[in-house]
Amino acid sequence: MHHSRNSTSCPQRCRAVLSRVNFYSTRNDMRSNPRTISRSMKMTTHQEIKPKPSAQSVQPPYKILRLKQVLECTGLSRSTVYDLLDKNSPRHDPSFPRSIHLTQSSIGWLESEMQTWIESRITKSRR
Repeated sequence: MHHSRNSTSCPQRCRAVLSRVNFYSTRNDMRSNPRTISRSMKMTTHQEIKPKPSAQSVQPPYKILRLKQVLECTGLSRSTVYDLLDKNSPRHDPSFPRSIHLTQSSIGWLESEMQTWIESRITKSRR
């Protein structure tokens, strides 16, 4: 079954997978030990499932925006975005977030950096 990229968000997909894992592990517990049935019947709801970060691998949740999303959230055109990145352009903005190379032919921007840049533009325009 193929899901389009925009049909569900990553947290929703993760919660769905975790609930399936919880269901199957509960079913296996019930088969192996009948005494665990009462404990196993207390299924965890989607709201209760929270990923437990291990002490070794605590990473900030990064979200990468593709060009189309950057254009939507900034209201800029494609050529303006590339002009802001181009050091030889008269419209170059050194504070504009640098792109991240995802593959040889695709780039993206960190959502947190883009939000910070937008906030700085708001602050600068309201002085």
